Amino acid sequence: MENHETIALGHEAKLFLSSSLGRYITERANIELDEAYAKLEKIDCHDYKMISRYQNIIHMYKTFGQWIDDAAMAGDVAYSEYLDAEE
Repeated sequence: MENHETIALGHEAKLFLSSSLGRYITERANIELDEAYAKLEKIDCHDYKMISRYQNIIHMYKTFGQWIDDAAMAGDVAYSEYLDAEE
């Protein structure tokens, strides 16, 4: 991905996070994450399938947020590189 595309993607990620939809989805993901942690705490320690299931759910919701944060950070880095190249 070229610098200008990364800058645009980072900007879009920030706009998404600050939008009503972005806040709603982030809030829902956090609720689902909290619920998955609560269920994981109550699972029988010998029920490996359920433990694995909830670990995967937790990983999915954590990864979702990280992807958006990564896009925003990559945009910031690309913009800094662009500014440095302009000097």
